[in-house]
Amino acid sequence: MSNNYKNKIIDSMVHILPEEFITHREKFLKIDLTFGELFQNPNSKISNIDELLNSMEKNNIEKAICCGFGWTNKKLAKLSNDYIIQSYIKNPTKIIPFCSINPLWGDEGIDEIERCFEMGIKGVGELHPDYQGIINCQLSELRKFFNYCENKNLPVVVHASEPIGKYYPGKGTFTSKYILELIEFFPNNKFIFSHLGGGVPFFALMKEFSNPFINSYFDTAAFSYIYDKKIIEIIKDIIGVDKIIFSSDFPVISQNRIIQDILSTNLSDTEKEDVFHKNISKLLN
Repeated sequence: MSNNYKNKIIDSMVHILPEEFITHREKFLKIDLTFGELFQNPNSKISNIDELLNSMEKNNIEKAICCGFGWTNKKLAKLSNDYIIQSYIKNPTKIIPFCSINPLWGDEGIDEIERCFEMGIKGVGELHPDYQGIINCQLSELRKFFNYCENKNLPVVVHASEPIGKYYPGKGTFTSKYILELIEFFPNNKFIFSHLGGGVPFFALMKEFSNPFINSYFDTAAFSYIYDKKIIEIIKDIIGVDKIIFSSDFPVISQNRIIQDILSTNLSDTEKEDVFHKNISKLLN
């Protein structure tokens, strides 16, 4: 089933991996903590660029941001980053490349982002704070990484966790407390928090809240799996529709399902355009 939405759509987070992650899956599960967590279930889907492009065509999606994962193994990070960049070079009108590293890798991590930046990446992520050790570090240890991303105008995608609710592989514990601390410590960085920020936009209703999320955005990755679709309208009323970005988290969940749930909300046509492509387009400029 394809959607009948005819306006522009940019999917702001999808995941693709090269064939090696299938052929060497058991080995890779053991050497990368994040990959081991996300793909421990043998039924967990790994998709390649051809499967992504096919899904995009079926669902009238013009472009997609290809993200990595929160790698803990440097060789797997490079393997994934190279595949994303190669997919972009072959499909420059369809793919927007992001790369991913562990911010705690220091200069080696910065060197890898610089290498990828020279080949056209537009952002960094997805980070997984639990498995990469970010949740337990001092935020000052991340300064070199975030300063680099700020200077290069690179948005950073960060996995966000809901403090309650069902468990799913990779959920983690990077909840509102840590997200707000991160935003406040690095106020000039552009952030995209996955899964609608684990509900962190609700804290804007607190009387003591003083952070207007100036540089923070919240994507819809797999939100249909976690929330009632009314959450889109509620978050819009709290912090504004300009902070909501469409992403599917493909192949975790179908692109069509997320699109249909957004289309079925009471957002106006103009607001749907903001969510589906205008907000992320402004962020990447």
